[in-house]
Amino acid sequence: MKPLFAALALALAAGPALAADGPHPFSVRDLVMMDRVGDPQLSPDGRFAAFSLRTTDYAANKGNTAIYLLDLDKGGAPVKLSDKGNTPRWAPDGSAVYYLADAGDTSQLFRQGVDTKGKALAASGAATQVTSTVLDIDSYKLSPDGSHVLLSMEVFTDCADLSCTKEKLDGRAKDKASGTVYNKVFVRHWDTWEDGRRSQLFIAPTTGATAEPALLTRGIDGDVPGKPDGSDDEFSFSPDGNSVFFDVRIAGTSEPWSTNFDIYQVPADGSAARWRQAGIARPAACRSAPTARRSTPPPTTTASIRCLPST
Repeated sequence: MKPLFAALALALAAGPALAADGPHPFSVRDLVMMDRVGDPQLSPDGRFAAFSLRTTDYAANKGNTAIYLLDLDKGGAPVKLSDKGNTPRWAPDGSAVYYLADAGDTSQLFRQGVDTKGKALAASGAATQVTSTVLDIDSYKLSPDGSHVLLSMEVFTDCADLSCTKEKLDGRAKDKASGTVYNKVFVRHWDTWEDGRRSQLFIAPTTGATAEPALLTRGIDGDVPGKPDGSDDEFSFSPDGNSVFFDVRIAGTSEPWSTNFDIYQVPADGSAARWRQAGIARPAACRSAPTARRSTPPPTTTASIRCLPST
């Protein structure tokens, strides 16, 4: 990944985005105004890179994140794919890039076709909105064949649907009282106050917008991915796409001082959990792999788990 970051940095340095006003001592304003490259993703054939680029509007005191593409064989200046968006991910066949962007009041998943066969790398057609939920999509992962997508959203676990969570949040926003009663810890996790919601994992088709994805983590008292710095590294499809693996720290009464994450497997249709491998301390180091070994293989799946040792 370091060579990829270096290639992106060189490409951006050659463009106007980082052009200076002339030699001068490095200042706080220079630091704030530096463009920030993030989340580089290689295309399936390894030739192209998709990445996010955050720029700063100094006068408005806000940042903007866009999606860019770079031809790693030809080099040259990166090509802007979307004016606004983050978390780019290639479609398994390399024909499109998925990303998160605002759609009204919520963050949703979009798909943008990519023309990699023409004379110049470019977007193909208009972007298509894949999801249409009442809540923000926080993170996601595509299935191996691109037909489905895992979605992580913050919900109240006693709600039967997403609309229930939205109604509770709207009710709180209208409440004139600002006090909050906590009957368990965490109260504040790093820089975020707890509000009773859990990050839960859902699945939806990528063939069109869907209002109500299927919940995969029903009954799980924990966050998927983990808070505060979890990512899509913590959940994955099996190679055949029939199972979903995720790690989670069950809250219980020990959440604030526990670092124990367990790995769960659920059918991708959301029916029920099948098995658990306990005591994994490095959740982001675990991957679904077709050849790795495990201690208690279930007889009904072709996937397996590889866990790297804690460092």
